[in-house]
Amino acid sequence: MEELPIVYNDFYTALENTDVFFLMNEEKNGIKGYIGASAIAELTYVVILNLIHKKNIEIYILNMPSEEVSSYDEVKFWLDKGWIKLYN
Repeated sequence: MEELPIVYNDFYTALENTDVFFLMNEEKNGIKGYIGASAIAELTYVVILNLIHKKNIEIYILNMPSEEVSSYDEVKFWLDKGWIKLYN
């Protein structure tokens, strides 16, 4: 557990330096396009990097999240705005 802050720091620093972010939100527990807490945190971080820090990271998600996913409204809004895209 002592290494966890280093892991988070390294991972989020890598997100700041990427050109493409791909969220592989497959079905989980019968919920299509499942997005859990960690995945929405990562997705949000990359969206904010683009908006506030003027990054130009291409953001894709594999599947449209189910309306059962708690972040559905945010993800749909970002899709509608063109801030993220569904992967074809």
